[in-house]
Amino acid sequence: MREITIDGVTYPSVIAASRALGVNRNKIRRCLDLKPVSLVGPLTIRGTEYPSVTAAARELNVSAKTIYEARHAGRLDNVGLSKEKSHAA
Repeated sequence: MREITIDGVTYPSVIAASRALGVNRNKIRRCLDLKPVSLVGPLTIRGTEYPSVTAAARELNVSAKTIYEARHAGRLDNVGLSKEKSHAA
């Protein structure tokens, strides 16, 4: 997850800041000069590199959509964990 701080308030993600402030998340990224999250190519989850979203989804027994959503939200390290384990992480 990519924590960001705006006016002294720390948010767990750009999306959380966007919702709390009522501002478009792309505007927040531009103002903070954040690079957009890449949704293609290799990815690393909990230290393991996968050549593609499809390969990671297959190995972690989740859908590719789950991987894309987690990648976009900055929560890749929680993919494939049970809800109990992901809250402890």
